[in-house]
Order: sequence, then C-alpha cells, then structure tokens
Amino acid sequence: MKRIGRIGSTIGFIMIFGTMAYIFLGSDKIDIMQSPIFKIGIYGGITVLILSSIVPVFSTLFGGRIKNGTPALGLVKSVRQTGTYVNEQPELELKMQVTEKNGEQFEAIVTSIVPLTQLAIVQENATIPVLVGADKKVGLPRTGDPQLSGEEMQSLLNIMAVKNGVISEESLEISKNGVESYATVKAMRPKNSLTAERVELELDLELTQVNQSIISVTVVKTVPRASIDQLQPGRVISVIYLPQHPEKLVIKTGVDSNTLQAAFQGV
Repeated sequence: MKRIGRIGSTIGFIMIFGTMAYIFLGSDKIDIMQSPIFKIGIYGGITVLILSSIVPVFSTLFGGRIKNGTPALGLVKSVRQTGTYVNEQPELELKMQVTEKNGEQFEAIVTSIVPLTQLAIVQENATIPVLVGADKKVGLPRTGDPQLSGEEMQSLLNIMAVKNGVISEESLEISKNGVESYATVKAMRPKNSLTAERVELELDLELTQVNQSIISVTVVKTVPRASIDQLQPGRVISVIYLPQHPEKLVIKTGVDSNTLQAAFQGV
C-alpha cells in the first residue's frame, strides 16, 4: 500500500507539471486553460496527490489488521519508530519471535500504530499477544479479536521459556506430572552467576511428601536473582515433585511474563 502511495504521488506530480508545461508552451493560453486537458491534468493531478497521501495512512491503520487470525504469543526482539504518526500516535516496526499454540516458532516483522499509553508495554524482550493469519502474516490484536486464555498464555510462556533456555524440558514435565507440596530450605550455596538476572544455586531441602513423611534432598536450580530472598535458609517454599523420584522437583516461582521478560535480557 505504501508503494502504491509513492507511485500515485509520482503520477500526480507528472500530471500537474506536464499540464503546466503544455500551457506555457501553447499559443493560446486562455483556450488551453478552459480545455478538458487543463482540468484533467491540474485537478486530476491534485486529486491523485491527495489520494496517494491518504493511502499510506489507511495502510497503517487497517493494513496490519488480521482477519480470522489465530491468537499467539510474540517475544519482541527489537523496536524501531518509522517516523510516521497518526493522531500523534507513533508507528512502530516490531521484530519478534512468534510462538503458536502448536509450539511452532517463527520470526516476523509487524508494523503498526501503537497508542502512547501502550509504549511501555511494547519494549524489547517483552512478551505480547499477537494474531497469526494466512501465510504467517502477523498483526497486533484489537478490541473484539480472539484472545489467548490464561491457561493458553501460560502454556505458550512455558514453551517459549524451554526453547529459549529459560527453564529445562525436565522442569516443565515435572510441573505437569508432579504433585504439589512444600519444603524447608536448610542451606543455600550460590554456584554460578549465569546472567545479571539469573543465578545457579545448590539447595539443601527438607521435603514434606504428600504422606507427611519428611526426606532430605539436595538440588541445583537456576532461579531469577529476584527470588534469592525467598530461598534463604529457614524459608518454607512451595514445590512440585515426582513421588517416585522426590529429588526431581521444581520450585514454584512460576514462569510469568515478568519473569520471562527479565530472563530474556541475557538470552
């Protein structure tokens, strides 16, 4: 659509300047100005220029609209302002990694007008809902478009976290198939600092099983640095473990959008 607008502008200028040149080169200026050639060239050229300037605006507002799209989740890789504004709202070009409900991932570029009130949300490394249409065309959802349910959102966050190395496949399986209980932190030993946001810890835990028996387990976990205070010795934490292998457990910090966004800063 923007290409059509540029072509239209070129045609409009050619019509106007071509007609003016014809007028000044003609011998009878008055007759020429009253002729259909003048009306078509000048007024037609002006009309084409006006329409060509409107086309990119409609492209921005409606061209990114996805009809009959399927909701998915996008991880923003980069954000760039195009320099176009509509009603003082900026147009952004978003490069993102899209994760569909079936777990398939692909790269996409979305260009859309974003309200000023939502600029803080659409940032690099943020996760945002998107719509995927035919031929993998991606757009931002609008009012009335289908949305991900809370369960679907968490499922896609989990898939995205596994594929980007934020959590392991084993931890995800334990979360799905294990049972919930709690444990007391007896000791905590930092091992490696992976990034500014994530750290590897060795934890000695007293795990209370569902039959109320207590066993001691030692696990090594990579957790958000913000969670360290919750894992200090003496703290009681929620866990999910496999009854047949109680040493295999996950700490219920949850992979929510904020945790995922912080973790991806180092990916």
